[in-house]
Amino acid sequence: MNARIVRRTLLGAVLLAGIAVLAVYGTHAGTILGRIGLRIF
Repeated sequence: MNARIVRRTLLGAVLLAGIAVLAVYGTHAGTILGRIGLRIF
């Protein structure tokens, strides 16, 4: 498999998991993780 495809798939899975976590834990955790995500990406 192509490394780019794998990396993109993993990134997408992480983002989807992050969105699910935000939906579960609410807006306060969402803002914190959002700031962390902006720093990483």
